Formats: sequence, structure tokens, C-alpha cells
Amino acid sequence: MSHRRHLAPLRRWDTAFDQGAAASVIDSGSVRITPRTDWNSEWGWFAIRNDRLAGQIPHFLVAKASRMAAPAANEGLAVWSNNLDTDTWNAFDNQSIGASDIEFYNNSPFPNGTIYVAHTAMYPFSRIGRVFREWIKDTRVTLKYAGQATRRASAGGLTAPGLPFYGLVVTNASGFTKNNMILTAYNHPSEVRGAYQLEGAMSWLLGGSPEAEFLLDWFNVYVYPCLNPQGVRGGYYRSCPQDASRDHNREWDDTGVLECIDTIKTAMAADTGTDIEIGIDFHSNMGSDDGYLSSDDHTATLYAAWLAKMQALDAGFGYLDQTIAESLRTLWTGTYSAALGVSCEHGGLNTKTLSNIKTNGQNALKAVTQMHADGRWTNGPGVGARDFNGTTDRIDWSSVADLTGSALTISVWVYFDRINTNQYIVNIGKNAGGGIELGNNGTVSSGQLTFLVDGSTDMIRAVAGSTVATGQWYNLIATWTGGITAYTNAHIYRNGVEVSYDVGNSQNGSTEVSHTENWCIGGRYSDDLRNTDGKIAQVGVWNRVLTSTEIANLAAGYAPDLAAASGLQFYFKGNTSSLVASPGGTGTADGTTSVTGVGNGPGIVYG
Repeated sequence: MSHRRHLAPLRRWDTAFDQGAAASVIDSGSVRITPRTDWNSEWGWFAIRNDRLAGQIPHFLVAKASRMAAPAANEGLAVWSNNLDTDTWNAFDNQSIGASDIEFYNNSPFPNGTIYVAHTAMYPFSRIGRVFREWIKDTRVTLKYAGQATRRASAGGLTAPGLPFYGLVVTNASGFTKNNMILTAYNHPSEVRGAYQLEGAMSWLLGGSPEAEFLLDWFNVYVYPCLNPQGVRGGYYRSCPQDASRDHNREWDDTGVLECIDTIKTAMAADTGTDIEIGIDFHSNMGSDDGYLSSDDHTATLYAAWLAKMQALDAGFGYLDQTIAESLRTLWTGTYSAALGVSCEHGGLNTKTLSNIKTNGQNALKAVTQMHADGRWTNGPGVGARDFNGTTDRIDWSSVADLTGSALTISVWVYFDRINTNQYIVNIGKNAGGGIELGNNGTVSSGQLTFLVDGSTDMIRAVAGSTVATGQWYNLIATWTGGITAYTNAHIYRNGVEVSYDVGNSQNGSTEVSHTENWCIGGRYSDDLRNTDGKIAQVGVWNRVLTSTEIANLAAGYAPDLAAASGLQFYFKGNTSSLVASPGGTGTADGTTSVTGVGNGPGIVYG
């Protein structure tokens, strides 16, 4: 005989919520969950707990009627755990969508202890406090406590406690002029994946990677992890105990309506001076989308650039254009003049784990960092290159270092406007004497890269076929262990991947000559017969062979002195009008133009 029992929703303002509490015995029959429907008479999530489920296999039922949106076929419908503050939430073995009910159950009995059952992995208010206390231990974090909510009674005779409004700022103590960015979550209390996204973003931001440190060199990142603390604690859907009828993300243009919005607006204005470049409000939709941004116009330049970066990191990331005049995002793009304001969503696809959701939050900041390297924000290190006309332009240095007989690595970023049969990109120690060149040699066809070392007979290693084209940036790297009599000692990499070689156009040399004279970028010192037509930047030369990791980091856009400081003999950024190489000294420009701005240089992460 099947027994139907009803379980009330989990009340998140109850102190016992974070500790677990006893409830009635449940047998293995059907158990109906009745979600609360505060806002708009619709439910969008549910959560229950029970400590008497051990050994039982109940079938849970939730009515579809009044659900915010009809469940999709590939949407995750329910999860369970024996710990509330955890990343270990288990999908039910069986989940189905019937005519009137959503049903889910396991094949095996529940273990001992309190069991939590929810629409999606829970993120209790107590966890916000726990991770917040961990974040503020970091020396780059400054507390921005905004006060606490007024204790108030609410529906059902329950009480919403005076919970804190958390705030902090993360930044590196560099002397750069900073941009401001705001990160928020829990605008809508039911959208717990947004809290996981923010936690993932913060883990990456404080993780110490070169990209994160680069971002913090140029940004103050203001973080408000819970915009609606009483709504979160109370288990509301889109509203809060002060007024359960109001959608929390439709009140940011009002003052004096909701205390939580007034408090956070006051804090954000005081912290940032209402001057920000970026605002990201982490949300999560119930549907089956992997993740998406909602913006007023995704075709606008910055929105489109951010979306492209996100999709490069996760091909499933999409977009949804929305115009919500009362939303937090619109407050940022309007009153705060943010260049980019997005609601970064994550959907309920049943194949996505909490790790995926946290990664989505990390990707949101990685995309911002890559845009920063591309020169998209007001304050930054500068993006640019030197432009060479292919006939008369080059930059010369007097002898930088004698690398005769030495192992070496050359790394350079190049954008070809035209590919000549003979063009030197980097030339070391060549005048009347011998040189080491990375470029195209006259013995090979247009587009074939070569590495050449002058000797009594030259050593040449040529790639097989055309490996470069016009109209795009390439990172080119040549390494050489030394030993002119074996061209196999030289290796060439394009965008971090070693090329295939043309044995017929490669040859061994003999008796390496001295490479003690001038260095040149964009041609050779002795004449203008082999000049590069295009842009060149980020030239580094080392007196050793770099490791595979260092080569990968250079191709990923790390600056030469960040990717591999040891053995660096020469580093020319080329991103400004300066002709100073450090190390290397000051060069002399014979022509060439300094070009700067988005698209005129590779996106480089500096240390």
C-alpha cells in the first residue's frame, strides 16, 4: 500500500536549517513536496530535510502546476545530500516528468543521518559567512561591511533575523590607476548556482595565477556575495520577507522600498563612487541552458567581445537579450556608467556539476582578463606593436649580447600584412659578420618559416609548406641547442605547437661565425633587402632553450619576462612608441610606426 505524506519546504530563517532538525518518520511510499509560492504565486525551487529517511526509498512527487517554467527534458530535477554545506550533491537515480507531477527516487535506500532534498545543490546563508571569512584572510582583501538587516516578522509567524550585509574589495597594492568592477550574487534567493559561480570566480581571483594577479594590478574588485540575505535565509524565490510580492531584481531603480536594496546601493556608491567599468551579477535560470549572459544588446562591441571570450572558454555558453529597466545591471550601465554590465546565468542542464558551475564563474573573470590584455578597459598596460612597411623599415640595436656557440630561444609576435619570399623578423649579430635569423630565407617559398645560423656554410631549418598567413597574430618561437652541424638541433613553434619540417630545404652547416655585431627587428642591419611587412611586438631572446611549459605560456600571451625570466638577454615590448628594450638597451628606428589600441597588438599578460 502506498502512503502519501507531505513535507513542508525548508525554512531558511530557522536556526535549525544550518544544523538539521528531526521530522516525522517517512516510509517507502510516495512523498509529496509542496514548494512555497511567495512571489507571483509561482514556485521555482524546493528544499526539504529529514533525519528519518535512513533505509527508505520514497518516491518524491512535486506538482508541476504553478511552476515558474515547464521543466525541460534535459533539466536536472532534484538532488540530495547528507550535508547541507557541501559540493557533494547526488542526482536521483530516477527522474521523470509526468502529466501533472515531477517524480524522482533512488534505487537504493538513503544512508543514516539527516538527508537534504532540493531542486538544485543548496548554498545556505551560513556558507556565505564561512567562505567570506576565508576570503578576508587574504592580504589583498579589505573588508567592506555594510551593516545588517532589520530583524522582522514575516509570513507564518516566523522571524527574519538581523543578518549581515557582506562586502569586500580585492586589489593588488600596485601603483597603477585602477578600474572598478563589481561582482554580486543572490539577487534572487532561489538562484543558488549564482552563489556557486561567485565562489568559483573568487577562488580563481585569489588563486595567485599570473592572469588573476594581472587583473588585480589594474582593477579594484568589489564583491557583495549576498544582495538579499533575509530572502536567502528564509527560502524565498525571488523576493524577501520585507515584501514577498516584489521581484528583488526589479527594484533597483527605487529607493525606500526594500531595505536590502537601499543598503547595498548605498554601500556600492560609497565604495566605487558610482564609477565602474564592469558589473557582473551572477544568476541561474531553471531551464536547460548551459549558461548565458543577459544584456541589453549582445551585438554591442564590449558585450560581443565578452561573449566571444566566454564561448571560447565554454562552447555551450550563449546569450539572451533583455531590457530590464529596474534591474541591477541597468543601474550599473546607467547611473554607474559601466562599460559592461551583465547578468551571468547558469542553467540547470542535468549533466552539469557544481564544478562546471564554479568554472563558469571563473570564466567570467578570465574573459574580462583577456579583454583587459586586449586593451578594452580604460586603464591598462597598453596594447600595440611596431608597424614595418616591408621595404625600408626596421629597428637596430648595437650588439646586445654575444651568443656565439650558445643555446638560445627567440620568441616574437608577428602580424603579416604581406609575406615576402625573403624577410627577416629577428636578426642577431649580423652586419659584415655572421647572424642568426628567424624569418623567411630566399631558398624557400613564401610563407615558409626558417631558422638560420651563419657559418662557413649556413645551417638552415625550414618548415614544411606555408605556416603563416596575412591578417592574424602569430607567436613564433625558435629554439636551438647549439651545434651548427646538425639542423635537427633547431626547433620552430607556431602558437605553441612545433611545426613539421621540410627536410629538402633544411641543411647542416659548418664552422659557426661570430655573432657579435648589430641586432635588428624587421630586417637586417646590412641592407633593406629582406624586411618584414607587418607588425611585430613582444620580442624576447634567451641564452637557453626554454621548457615546454615556458613555450606554452609565451604562446598563451604571457610576457617574456613573466613566462621565463631566467636567461632573458633581450626583451622589446613594442607596445608603445618607446624603443627601449629591457634588457637590451635603446634601439634606433629606421622608419616604422608605433600603432596602439585594440587589434594593433597581441593581448599580453604582464607580471
